[in-house]
Amino acid sequence: MLRFLTLEEVVSTSRVSKQFYEASFHQEMQPLLKLVYVLKGHIEAVFSLAVSSGKEFVVSGSFDNTVRVWSLVTGQQTQVLEGHTGGVWPVAISKSQQFAVSGSEDKTIKVWSLVSGDQISVLAEHSDWATSVAFSSKDEFVVSGSCGKTVRVWNLASKEQVLVLEGHTDLVTSVAFSSKDEFVVSGSHDETLRVWDLVSGKETVV
Repeated sequence: MLRFLTLEEVVSTSRVSKQFYEASFHQEMQPLLKLVYVLKGHIEAVFSLAVSSGKEFVVSGSFDNTVRVWSLVTGQQTQVLEGHTGGVWPVAISKSQQFAVSGSEDKTIKVWSLVSGDQISVLAEHSDWATSVAFSSKDEFVVSGSCGKTVRVWNLASKEQVLVLEGHTDLVTSVAFSSKDEFVVSGSHDETLRVWDLVSGKETVV
C-alpha cells in the first residue's frame, strides 16, 4: 500500500542520511583533501584554469584581463601575461607545455610562449567573445569557439585561420580535438554537439 511520509519521518530520514554521509564518506575523504596552496594575484573573478600535463604549473584566466601562470611546486606566481583588453574566458596549455592560448571578451585569441612569457600571435577573426579554446595533440592547430556561433581553426605556424566551421545556431560553449586530430568536436547552447572533419571542414558522423 502506498503511503506518504510524515514531516517528522522526512526530517528523521534526512538526519540519518546526513549522519551516514558524515560518518562514512566525509571522514574517509577528509585526509585526502588537503589544501596545499591559495594562489592570489588576480583582482577580478577567475573564470578558467588549465593544468599542465606534467602537473608542474597551472594557467588561469580572469576578468581582470590577464592570464597568469603559477608553479604547483612552489605555489608562486611565475608569469603575468598581459595584452587582452577584455575579460579572459577560456585558457588551454599545449601538449608540449611550451605554449598557452587564451580567448577573451575582446574577440581575440592570443597564443603565448610559456618559456619567455611573450605574446606569439593574435588571432582576431571572431565577431564576438571567444568562449572556448583547445590545442591539437601536436601543437599544430588551435580551435576556438565563440558567442558568434562559429568554430574556427588556426594554424600556429602561419598564424592564419584555416577553417571556419558554421552550423551552430547559438553560442559555442566548448571545443576539442579528437586524439589523432582527425576531427574537431564542438558543443553549443543550441543543445547540439557537432563533429567536423579537420581536412574538409564538413560535418561528419563517426
